[in-house]
Order: sequence, then structure tokens, then C-alpha cells
Amino acid sequence: MDAAISETSSRNPAKGCFDLGGTPDFGRCTWGSGDAPNHLYLVGDSTALAYAPAFREIADRSGGQWKVTTVGLYGCRFTDVLVQNDGDGVMDACPQRKADVAAQIAADAPQLVVVSNAYALGNAADRQPLTVAQLVGSTLSLASRFDTPGHVVYLAPPPLGANLGACYSPVKSPQDCTAGVDGAWNDFQNSFTAAVAAQGTGDHVVSSLGFTCVEGFCPAFAGTIPTRYDQVHMTPEYAVRVAESIRWELGAQGLM
Repeated sequence: MDAAISETSSRNPAKGCFDLGGTPDFGRCTWGSGDAPNHLYLVGDSTALAYAPAFREIADRSGGQWKVTTVGLYGCRFTDVLVQNDGDGVMDACPQRKADVAAQIAADAPQLVVVSNAYALGNAADRQPLTVAQLVGSTLSLASRFDTPGHVVYLAPPPLGANLGACYSPVKSPQDCTAGVDGAWNDFQNSFTAAVAAQGTGDHVVSSLGFTCVEGFCPAFAGTIPTRYDQVHMTPEYAVRVAESIRWELGAQGLM
């Protein structure tokens, strides 16, 4: 657990595809066979980065059927509105990164685009607060620029976990770091479900509860694997562990 907390996303194979700087090379951020007949994009903020090892595993296990491009920007929500972030350089880089990714997706016309952003309230660039409905609507608005109606999946992040700095200790029980499903997660998930249904494009919403929680409880460990390295992000090891569960969730909606 100490290693998971200290290493954060440093061992994530897609880390360079979500770093600050110029928009990364899309080929360098693509996993799976170059000849695969199906192409999937995973885009968004750091929650998408946390999912990247799972989607790489899905591509590698697809028998050459899928290739996966994972690209976004840490701290940059994939919404039409620019959401305030105090990280150095994030606000400056975010608009161009989103525009470049949207243009590339529109040009590639992939079979599937998975969007994952934080389920958390925020402020616009002018510091005015944004509601859940505004953030959800703005996510759908950005996705319309992909020009892939019916092929977009809004993948929920895991519910907010326990504060590992407060709950974790080598002399405590792992149960001390179990959390429930937070209210904000429910608000965002319900809003996405309603907004996508109302939009009528045939896009999809996929919950994360099936591979992060059970009966309303979300543990910080799965066996001996830490499920997350902070309150928000999955560890790379746990993302790989749940890759088949994510593929099953997508398959259950006829997407893979």
C-alpha cells in the first residue's frame, strides 16, 4: 500500500499520453494490433488515465480484433466548458488538447469512444460554480464534436474512496478503508443516464460499480492488490485485474 500511494500513476503505461505539453503522438498512445478491424478511443481526464491499463489489456487480449488509443490530459475534463484547475499549465493546455483529440476522432471514425471524467463539481474559468447538469450537458456537447453518434460510451469513474492517509496503517484492518457510494457519484450517474436517453443518439452509459464495489461498499483492497492510490484513482495493477470485467460490461450493452 505504501508503494501504491507513493508511485501514484508513475507506472501507468499511458502516463505520457495524459501529460502536459503538446498533444502526444496518437500512434504512440495506441495499443493492440495495427491491423485490428476495430478501433476504440479512451479519452478524458486523469480518471481515463487510470482506466488506460485496463483498456490496453482488453486490446492485448482481443486476438487482434481491437486496437485502443488512450489520450487526454491530467486535470482536464473533457467538457465543452473549461473547468477550473489549479495545476500548473492545465488551463492553458486543456482547450487545445480537447480540440486535437476531437479532430483526430472525427477523422478516424472509430467503432467506439469511451469518455471518462471525474464525478465532482467544479467551477468555470471565471470561478462561477457549475452544476451536475451543466457538467454532464457540457460533456455530451464535447462528444458531439467526435461525429460518432451511437458510438460514445460514458464510463463512470469509481465512487470516491476513503482518505488513505487517514484510514490506512499497517496495524489497522483493511475494513477501515472501505467506503460507501458517495452522493455526488449517484447524482452524476443518474444525470448521465437521463441526459443520454433524452439525447436519443443511441450512446451508452456504463457504471463502474460492478468492478469497484459490492452491495454498496467499495474496498481499498482486492485480495492483496490496492484498488486505488488515492480517493479517486485506480492503481494500474487493479485496472489490469478488472479489464475483463470492463470488457464484459461493454459486451453486455452489445459494444464489444
